[in-house]
Amino acid sequence: AGNRGTVYARFALDEPSRAKVVAIVDPNLSRLRIRSKEHDLCENSKALYKEVPAKDNEVWSQIDAVVVATPDKTHCNIVLQLLELGQKYILVEKPMATSEEDCRAMKMAADEKGAVVS
Repeated sequence: AGNRGTVYARFALDEPSRAKVVAIVDPNLSRLRIRSKEHDLCENSKALYKEVPAKDNEVWSQIDAVVVATPDKTHCNIVLQLLELGQKYILVEKPMATSEEDCRAMKMAADEKGAVVS
């Protein structure tokens, strides 16, 4: 729901036949509420505050892809969590990671899960 994530979310508002935001995760509760209201997601976003949702959360059935637009140092941990939960399509905002080691860890995990991380 920060600057980078807002760009992707606005695309969904401008192009509703091509994309739809079904959940927002943001540690800033004020910003989370504003963005959630724009996308009529108050219930989902409250449930997802500060964490990747559990796989049994009903929101997962609506998710085709995930955009990770968080602070750079958090990318690897979030991507690895998403892959472990079975997410197959993940777009990571640049830079992908803050170290070569993290990039390799994400690539290896994606390959093992048959997922696409770009």
